[in-house]
Amino acid sequence: MTGTWSVCPVCLKRVPADRRVEGADLYLHKECPEHGTFRAVVRRGDPGIWEVPAPSGVDASCPAACGNCPHDAYG
Repeated sequence: MTGTWSVCPVCLKRVPADRRVEGADLYLHKECPEHGTFRAVVRRGDPGIWEVPAPSGVDASCPAACGNCPHDAYG
């Protein structure tokens, strides 16, 4: 389990998330205090790229204000 950030699919607010490898697939588990928990497949197959640490020190408005990000590939 690896901590990162994502967005709620309902309100699009920034929420904490965990990247979890299940079998050969990578899932993102996230929880919005208002809308509950969500689980989505991010990648099927070799999860090797997900061993790269998530970026730290991102701006509080991320991802809404930053546009394309080199860390997007990390989930």
